[in-house]
Amino acid sequence: MAAVDRINFIGQNTNTTGAFRLARLGVLDPAYRERPGAQRLVVLITDGNPTYEVDQLDSEIAAVKALGATVAAFGVTDRVTFL
Repeated sequence: MAAVDRINFIGQNTNTTGAFRLARLGVLDPAYRERPGAQRLVVLITDGNPTYEVDQLDSEIAAVKALGATVAAFGVTDRVTFL
């Protein structure tokens, strides 16, 4: 949580599609050795508004899930309040 707290929001674009593509082609690539029994997990922290290749986002998410990965997505904005 401390590392997440140190992330600075710079108010620019959100390339969610590119993030899922990077996860699929890099992190989840079958060429990388997996630890036996380790779960494939993609954690997405986003403001919830993709701005690049939005029309390809659903297919990238589907491709990541087809590799057996679980996706955990967290939306954060300046409108979030804590009770």
